[in-house]
Amino acid sequence: MFRIAMMNFRKWGSTYRVYVVLASVLVFTYIRTDSIRTYAKDLGLSVTPYFFAFQMADGITRLLFYFGLILLLCDAPFTDSQQMFVLTRTGRRKWFMGQILYVFLASAGYFLLVAAASIIMFIPYVAPSLKWGTIFTVCADSNTLTGIIIPQIILESYTPLKACLLAFAVNTGIGTLLGLLIFFGNMFKSRIFGPAMAMAWVLFSNISSWTYSTLMHHLSPVTWAGLTVFTGKENGVSYGYVAAFVIIGCLVLSGLILRKSKHYTIEALEEI
Repeated sequence: MFRIAMMNFRKWGSTYRVYVVLASVLVFTYIRTDSIRTYAKDLGLSVTPYFFAFQMADGITRLLFYFGLILLLCDAPFTDSQQMFVLTRTGRRKWFMGQILYVFLASAGYFLLVAAASIIMFIPYVAPSLKWGTIFTVCADSNTLTGIIIPQIILESYTPLKACLLAFAVNTGIGTLLGLLIFFGNMFKSRIFGPAMAMAWVLFSNISSWTYSTLMHHLSPVTWAGLTVFTGKENGVSYGYVAAFVIIGCLVLSGLILRKSKHYTIEALEEI
């Protein structure tokens, strides 16, 4: 299953869609970090490598980055002429389980790229530290300085490493959930169905972030990517709930995919 998943990664170099996703991540991150980088340059101060903890704090930013993930995984199940030969040698069940594993690994890889981009964009003004640093502390005290939202509550509630690791884990889980939703949706009549379902859920999550409804926050996983939802008692979203929601959701979708795969007609598609 792992080797089947790795085959999809080896095709990234010849897939134009992957280059579009890579360029989008770099452009979005550059735009988002530009004002902070300029501010740090003007003050002659370094920036600590923890901007990823705030990367998803803004609703529009979450929307753009998750649309990038949907574009990356929009063609699940990942069939082409080569995969058809692999499938005949491995069998349906192992092949589909390998594709499910790929969705998880691709989601993790995508958010590793986002995290890496949030560090690269501050070079040569980035410097290692175990603290948040002056720039993020000052910007959190006054978001008008750079126009970028740096939630003060995140600095007060987490250490830098904990915040970044938590952001990575939550985003990877959400990304896997959306990827499996795309996978399952695409196993019906049209390959447009899966991405459309995922985009609708992302849009719903973005809209729900503007409300104070506890129910909306519990049903909109993309809002959890910003971390602030865990710091306010009024939201009622806990780490345990998020972990249970993501794990159960992924297991249910994986089970539905494997069940559907028994009678699913697999057609080779041209890689784009």
